[in-house]
Amino acid sequence: MNAPLLQVRDLVKTYDAPSWPPGRRSPGVRALDGVSVSAAAGETLGVVGESGCGKSTLARCILRLTEPSAGEVLIDGRRVDRRRRADRLAWARTVQIIFQDPQGSLDPRMSIAESVGEGLVLHGLARGRRDRDAQVADLLAQVGLADADLSRRPHAYSGGQRQRIAIARALAVRPRLLVCDEAVSSLDVSVQAQVLNLLVDLQRRHGLALVFISHDLAAVAQVSDRVAVMQAGRLVECQPTRELLARPAHPCTRALLDAVPRMPDAIGLRLHRLESVPQNEDA
Repeated sequence: MNAPLLQVRDLVKTYDAPSWPPGRRSPGVRALDGVSVSAAAGETLGVVGESGCGKSTLARCILRLTEPSAGEVLIDGRRVDRRRRADRLAWARTVQIIFQDPQGSLDPRMSIAESVGEGLVLHGLARGRRDRDAQVADLLAQVGLADADLSRRPHAYSGGQRQRIAIARALAVRPRLLVCDEAVSSLDVSVQAQVLNLLVDLQRRHGLALVFISHDLAAVAQVSDRVAVMQAGRLVECQPTRELLARPAHPCTRALLDAVPRMPDAIGLRLHRLESVPQNEDA
């Protein structure tokens, strides 16, 4: 395994909580409680757990959308200085996120060219509108939307197509780490398989590190090299996928495995069995 691209060390996030009676000091709600994980370039780290366990808070802290209360997040051994705009822009280029709901993450007033090309313009990666549109067309082709009309808006596309557009937008700034926060949970099962295949293909093509977050252990196991299991803000187990499926060490992991309706014996062997799923552009 390569040296870690992403390192999360002893991360703590506490949210203020209302207190009663007024004036009484509240200890707050600890969403993350000393979480430490890592991911190398080309590796997929799956993060799984029940709703409310802290998965999305972890994603937001990695993206610096939320500031942790304690601990640190490092890329290539370096922290970001929030006070310096150059550091913030460099972090934004290095780390991108794909959210659960493509309908909500794409601005309905912006064309596809504007949405996907916004990062290219912001980071100075496009030389004028013609260059931007050419790069956007190439990105859309990479995610299976070669014939997309750049002037159309998100409502003109299906849910699966919108998620592909969101993936293209994340790839536009050439990140090294992609965080997928419930990126397929809002899609139909057949479309989920297509998007999972797409993510694995793009990872291999670009050498990305992936942090794949989901409550669905079956989906996580299909794409992950290692799986981290969270419960109540804590990391309770982290193992290579095949070992975790064969010998789960924590009761939470066993409960998640028991909740999967059908789990093939070879589910930890990536997506080889899903490659026969047709890549339908209408998905």
